[in-house]
Amino acid sequence: MKSIIFSLVAGMLQIMVVGGIQNGISFDPQQLKPPASTSAEKDRCTVSGRVSNLQTGEPVKKATLHLTRRGGSRSANGMYESTGYSGTSEPDGSFKFEAVEPGNYSLTGERPGYIQNAYGSKNGMTAGTAIQLSPGQKLTDLKMQLVPQATISGKVVDEDGDPAGNVSVQALGKTWALGGKPRYFIMGQGSTDDTGVFRIANLRPGKYYVVVQSSQQQMMGMREAPATPGKPDIRPARTFYPGSLDRTSATALDLQPGQDLPGIDIRMRAVQTFHVRGKAAVPLPESNNRPTMLTLMPQTEDGQMFMTAGGMVAKDGTFDFAGVAPGSYTISSAMFSGQQQTFIHQNVEVGSSDVNDVVLTAQSMFSLHGSVDLQGTLLGSSQDKSLENIQVMLTAENDSIMMFSRAFATTKADGSFTIERVMPAKFRVRITNQPEGSYVASIRFGNQEMLGKTLDLTQASGGEIRVSLKAGAAEVSGTVQTKQADPAASTSSALVPATSASVLLIPEDLTLNGGSVHTAGTNQNGSFTAKDLEPGRYYAVAYEPEEYRNFSDPAILKQLVDKGTKVEVKENDKQQLQLNLLAPDELQKAVAAGLDN
Repeated sequence: MKSIIFSLVAGMLQIMVVGGIQNGISFDPQQLKPPASTSAEKDRCTVSGRVSNLQTGEPVKKATLHLTRRGGSRSANGMYESTGYSGTSEPDGSFKFEAVEPGNYSLTGERPGYIQNAYGSKNGMTAGTAIQLSPGQKLTDLKMQLVPQATISGKVVDEDGDPAGNVSVQALGKTWALGGKPRYFIMGQGSTDDTGVFRIANLRPGKYYVVVQSSQQQMMGMREAPATPGKPDIRPARTFYPGSLDRTSATALDLQPGQDLPGIDIRMRAVQTFHVRGKAAVPLPESNNRPTMLTLMPQTEDGQMFMTAGGMVAKDGTFDFAGVAPGSYTISSAMFSGQQQTFIHQNVEVGSSDVNDVVLTAQSMFSLHGSVDLQGTLLGSSQDKSLENIQVMLTAENDSIMMFSRAFATTKADGSFTIERVMPAKFRVRITNQPEGSYVASIRFGNQEMLGKTLDLTQASGGEIRVSLKAGAAEVSGTVQTKQADPAASTSSALVPATSASVLLIPEDLTLNGGSVHTAGTNQNGSFTAKDLEPGRYYAVAYEPEEYRNFSDPAILKQLVDKGTKVEVKENDKQQLQLNLLAPDELQKAVAAGLDN
């Protein structure tokens, strides 16, 4: 049961990596294949450098390195199929990649005792610096730094001070989800031994909340006998360090790189709990080996997906969640039996008594058909496969829907696609992997224009999505510079390339452009290129990220516009910019002001 719950939560993390970071998207380095050799031997490149400990500067041997080509294509299972090269550092920390095809790459490294990090990242939480290789280039002396893992350890006791064994302990870190909303996910986890002691390793630097919960809370639907009539059912409750029932009143831990933080002792609180009982008024899948699963997830404003608990539906359709603390919850399930596809998503309130006779009604899943067309002629590109392998993705706005929904499709050669198993919900439509030189001009559902709007499918049973791409996308490139102290001068500072900067291109009309914020990262020379821009006016902002985050909140973007450099592009335009790095405190002020609005 526990592994099922955790796998559902893991599916939520679009920015969590399976084994690497590439432009903020997931890829699996185990599937890394060498790029096809298309250049002459004299044009192949060399990349070499040294791996060191970020804190001590000491060489790191036996580090596994991945030089991954950027811009992989998404496969049928939603992962990106990446090409590149793998290697291992020598005893002195040195590494070398030879006969590398020219192109744009990411370099990541990993070793037990260290968290995976990207070249140019100072904390293992950003995409780092892109490596741009020109034909025949020999790039040497790269300084690849690995961040030592941080750890949290301590002891969990119950309200009587006795050791709490077999308790799940989770370190929760903040990420930024769709719409720029903060969300808290499991970044590390462990369990207590028979003495109540726990240790969570392999943590990145940053702020964490530690929460503990008993195994019973993750197995609420196991048909437990009801509490003694007339006697309150008191159980250990999910408790945040040092002893809070709610995250907002808990104490956050600020971990530094390589920090070993002991003494995180937690006294689990106990509260009166209740049962949630009812029946699923839907046909159950005909399988004796795979029971129908339900999830019970609290409704929170900050997406605390870690609090999901699971239970099973009996053959007669009844269910019983035991040990449920007072609060607002959502019961969800996705069931598949042959061609039958149903989805349960129902809210329930738990107050000061058991909740009985809950009837779970099903909503049918459905398929969405659609097509993508291209207006105009792409410059310097073949039209033969211009409509093939374009990704059409529906991203649910509701967290509990996102646990079950991976609604996307890949277009065929004629631009047609079918998204299967769509759940009744509200979605945002994302188009990726479109042919270079094109931009999304329109997204229509029926007779309605949905570009930049929420697609409401709560009452839908099907329909057609029509996406129109248009040739003539613009391109903005340039350099980012920052001030660095000049050791040769006592008062002045020198401008140097910002090699690990991110660039935001914020459209002036967020509604017209669908809230489409274009992003780019600088390479080892401080250069950046943003392609496939819709014609229009933008504001360019360069900053050095301290963490991966989603800058799609219009309130934050409006704050950043005033700090940006204006640029206007027409169809097929290529504009050049020189940007100064935004000071960290200025970025923080803009974000804070946006979140307050």
